[in-house]
Amino acid sequence: MAKLERQELVERVRDPDDGRAWRIWLTPRGTEVAQVCVRVNLELFGVAMADWAPEERADLARLLGKLSEDMNALMAERLDHPADPRP
Repeated sequence: MAKLERQELVERVRDPDDGRAWRIWLTPRGTEVAQVCVRVNLELFGVAMADWAPEERADLARLLGKLSEDMNALMAERLDHPADPRP
């Protein structure tokens, strides 16, 4: 985190609701760097999947959507029960 702060990509701000906690924000420069990363990754995925059939692309989109929904449900459950020792 300190390295990202030194590079002025993020900044820490005290949480107004809990003075013991910090919130992490992207700086304008951090936002630009993140946007470049997204653009590069999209280009790489486009090249990697250039020869994929439309059905294969649709399968990937469906499965990634399912994974995202399942991960969101799991995270919500963990936030509701943070002491839950289940893996």
